[in-house]
Amino acid sequence: CLTWCASNVVVKDDDSGYRRFSKKKSIGRIDGIQAAAMAFGVIDDQERLSMVEGKTPEEIMKKMAF
Repeated sequence: CLTWCASNVVVKDDDSGYRRFSKKKSIGRIDGIQAAAMAFGVIDDQERLSMVEGKTPEEIMKKMAF
């Protein structure tokens, strides 16, 4: 099912320059692949948060090389 959803995806740039899945241009359902992409985004955010959790602003800035 996910492979079928992926085969239906059409990627389009929005006005801000971000790439998005376009439901209007797709020929079939893309809900499964959209949910998977959102889940990967949540995982990525959680990993970023765990890198800074419990650290001082100075430690965070040092880690980010500012």
